[in-house]
Amino acid sequence: MLISKNCLLVFMNMFLFFAGHAHDADKAYFKIHKEADNVVVFAEFPWSIRKVLDNIKTENSTDQNLQIRLLNYIKKNIILENNEGDRFPIVNIEFLKNRNEGHHSTVNYKIFFKGDRLFKVTNTIMCDYFKNQQNYHELSNVSHPKITNAENTYFIINQNNSNIGFKYYLSIILVLFIIISIFLRRKLFFRQ
Repeated sequence: MLISKNCLLVFMNMFLFFAGHAHDADKAYFKIHKEADNVVVFAEFPWSIRKVLDNIKTENSTDQNLQIRLLNYIKKNIILENNEGDRFPIVNIEFLKNRNEGHHSTVNYKIFFKGDRLFKVTNTIMCDYFKNQQNYHELSNVSHPKITNAENTYFIINQNNSNIGFKYYLSIILVLFIIISIFLRRKLFFRQ
């Protein structure tokens, strides 16, 4: 009886380990930040990106062409623009070996876009293959992730995000200064 309980506990722990680390097939994660005159996107694709790329018809299906299909798919589905509507071209894509920082069973890439003053991000990666696809975007100056999906394919980046905290604290200091000065004036007025 003791052996069967221990076996049951071992199997439950193994199940929870693998279930907890499995990456959803319909979720992709992107970290976007500025690097010199480039915008760099760290893309974490689920294992299902291979299935999507396999469905793209090409003449030859060698691994080299798989990389070409990925590049063309990214060019078509991840679009970065400035506020004039000019698209940022992709200058390089690097494959990143799994460094155990992301999710289990993912494929990681570093994508370099040539451009400045990022204003709009359109991301429809895998939205045409999975109806519940969610693409999560982390930006360096934004506290919560931006999400794109089949209904909401893009988001606009607030150019003043970095000044919000400063303006907030400045307004609090100004209000406190006014309250203290009113209090001190009343105190001096009632003393006389």
